[in-house]
Parts: sequence; structure tokens; C-alpha cells
Amino acid sequence: MPKVRFIMDNRTVEVAKGTPLAEVVDEVGASVPFGCREGQCGTCMLIVHEGLENFQPMGENERETLRMNDAGPRNRLCCQAVVMGDMAVEPI
Repeated sequence: MPKVRFIMDNRTVEVAKGTPLAEVVDEVGASVPFGCREGQCGTCMLIVHEGLENFQPMGENERETLRMNDAGPRNRLCCQAVVMGDMAVEPI
């Protein structure tokens, strides 16, 4: 099972592959802020320190929101992310 490390909380959890990252955050109480949860506000933007390749491909909403927020190549939106492998993340 993939491991998700929440750097800001110094916590690592195992989750089933294909689990939405926002669901993991809710279940473990990780410190990731949310606004719309629809990939439009950018509130839940993360920096991915490890495992960027272990996210599902980015959808158009996420891509556009990241572009509008001048995000870098290691940024993803927690509300749109699905865990496909090990990763280490923290909110911006």
C-alpha cells in the first residue's frame, strides 16, 4: 500500500492505491486547508517533496487553477489528487 507523508504534521500513513488525497487528509486530520474542494480556488495547494510521479494525471480544472496561481512544477491541489504511490507533501 502507498505511504503518504504529511511533512508539516510529521506523520506518515498507509492508504489504498486510488484513494483521493483529500479523503486521507480528512481521515487523519492532516493540516491542509480547503476552500471549494472543486479544484478552483487553490487553497489546498501542496508542494510535493517526493513522489510527484505517484499522482494521477492532472485534470483541466487543476491545471488552470495552478496556472492562475503561478504554481511551480512540484505543486498539486490536494482536493484533486489521487494517491497512486508513495509521496511526501506539505501545504503552501
